[in-house]
Amino acid sequence: MRKRDWVKKQATIRDNQGDKEEEKKKRTRQAVVILLTATVGLAFFFHFLSFLPGIWQKFRSPIIIKSNGVEAPIEKDLRRLVAQVKGVYGICIVDLGRGDSLGINKSEVFPAASLMKLPLIYSFYQQVELGKIDLDEQYSLEEEDKVEGTGSVYQQPAGTVYTLHDLVVLLGKQSDNTAQNVLAEILGKEEIQAAITDLGMKQTSYANLETSPQDVAIFWQKLATGQILTPVHCQEILDSLTDTIFEEQIPAGLPKGIKVAHKMGVDEGILHDGGIVFADQPFVLVVMSKNVNISEAKELFLEITKLVWEER
Repeated sequence: MRKRDWVKKQATIRDNQGDKEEEKKKRTRQAVVILLTATVGLAFFFHFLSFLPGIWQKFRSPIIIKSNGVEAPIEKDLRRLVAQVKGVYGICIVDLGRGDSLGINKSEVFPAASLMKLPLIYSFYQQVELGKIDLDEQYSLEEEDKVEGTGSVYQQPAGTVYTLHDLVVLLGKQSDNTAQNVLAEILGKEEIQAAITDLGMKQTSYANLETSPQDVAIFWQKLATGQILTPVHCQEILDSLTDTIFEEQIPAGLPKGIKVAHKMGVDEGILHDGGIVFADQPFVLVVMSKNVNISEAKELFLEITKLVWEER
């Protein structure tokens, strides 16, 4: 082969090799781009998945609608009622069908009194469902467990045996202080506060024993709509908070025969009541007060309940 032909052939070979190298580099770059795109896509996909539980929860949950700044007629009437008496009142009403919320001073923070027993009850059943507490486990009452005030357990002699289920029912039916003391000790303050956070009660502190009408309404709304616990345990809680030994406030202001699951709280200058009114169109009503004259407040609670029933 002549030198010129050999040179030409070698140039052709180099050109072909260069083309192959360039094609190889091109394919490598494409593979890198595809891999990078897939990686970024997967990252976004899994990031989106992490939000799905929250998105789904918001989708299925009744929405508590915030006030648009314009008072409804019932809110004006409620303000007129409470303006006539001593103290501070907070009221929250939630329509369980529509999810609407209205009232006055809904976000005002009040001493919780016995309303703090509500998230404690939820925390207890939460631990039951996690398998950490057995409802049938027996507890022998000790002298140091006893707390005077509401309920009958403190009147029993040390050594009296209750099941944990007995105690949580008495916590509801009688607002039993000793039952609260025993169950709170079993659960622990951190567990109870974690349950409060889980419920979405942002203005509620177990350590400070304070809450707001809106937070208490959230508890009742979620219980009524089955957003917490199993249906069986939700019903157990509702049963224990129906026909309690304290029926003088919200239940007494309603027409005879209307079922109410509720929880009262009372202390010096403090009167609360809140729960679910099982009307044809069920609703949550929470009324809280502080720095009040108790006798005056008891009368006002009846008037507030009647007004809400008539105007809702």
